[in-house]
Amino acid sequence: MDVREISHVAIGVLFASSVVQRNEAAYAGNLVHVLPFVCKFFQRLCSASDSLWFDAIVRLMRAEPDIWRSGVLQVLEEFGENNRAVNSNIYSSDEEAVRVAARTLDQHSHLQNWNNSGMRLFRYLVRNHLKISASIFYMPGHVRLNREVGLHFFEPRYRFMIAEVMKPFEPQYWRGVPIPIDALPLAEYPHAPLRPPQFIYGTHPPLDAGSPAVLVQVRQCHISRDGSADVLLIPIAHGWFQNVSVRPNTRGLCFGTLIKMPKLSSIAMDHQVQALERQQYHPRLESNVQRIEDLLQALVAGFDNSTGGVGDLGRQQLIQQLAEHGYTIQQNNEEEDEA
Repeated sequence: MDVREISHVAIGVLFASSVVQRNEAAYAGNLVHVLPFVCKFFQRLCSASDSLWFDAIVRLMRAEPDIWRSGVLQVLEEFGENNRAVNSNIYSSDEEAVRVAARTLDQHSHLQNWNNSGMRLFRYLVRNHLKISASIFYMPGHVRLNREVGLHFFEPRYRFMIAEVMKPFEPQYWRGVPIPIDALPLAEYPHAPLRPPQFIYGTHPPLDAGSPAVLVQVRQCHISRDGSADVLLIPIAHGWFQNVSVRPNTRGLCFGTLIKMPKLSSIAMDHQVQALERQQYHPRLESNVQRIEDLLQALVAGFDNSTGGVGDLGRQQLIQQLAEHGYTIQQNNEEEDEA
């Protein structure tokens, strides 16, 4: 084994954790941020070796499949010949999928400014899948992954946002037709995302770098003549803002870059949101319990303040109100019992 092979092995070991999280809004990796600055030999090796980058991507695919494996498959969909959804099962291994994705990306001239296939694929995944740049809808609240959210956009900045987000897709999707997961943009928008239209939902103050947010997909949208819109959204990923700025000439619409959270951080965020929802739900639950107790007491006592007695009509109204809270009252027919 010569010096170059030994160096390959050593760098492979050092690069076992390819991308590490520095803080809520920054990631760093040994192959990008450390080893090239050790010496010129390491710099040339990191720049020229496809295998180091391929191995790094494969490790990331296995550690964070929701981010990296789906990113590789998206490259195969977007730049492949058929431009259709790709199933990872058609490849015998993750290594094969990575190599095919790298070759597919190599065929596009506008991406040829990077040194080698592995580095090109890695940087493309970071810039276009780990990081998402999009317009921001900001409204503090609690949003959980894969749970539908309905919103009504009426502010001018958000009317502009939803019109821009929906523009690359067929007009039928602007009129309330459900948007399929594999909906493709129109041919005149070749650089639009393959996935359903999406934007960033800022849920935590302040709206600034490091704050949590959610990437959402538009699954249904109806834009009215005045530009206001009713939308149905699906949150698909938690993340942190890397940067936030105000877009000029949009009446205050913000634009930012979101870095997707690793799986464990995403699960922790979902649990935190669930706990906050429970805290908000308890006061309403106590109010409902008190209302149910009052209704039951009125039913048992057979007394109604407004009429001086419940009577049949008052009793039926009380039973109906209890039913609205999920309680069913079994009524006995006294005449049948006496018979």
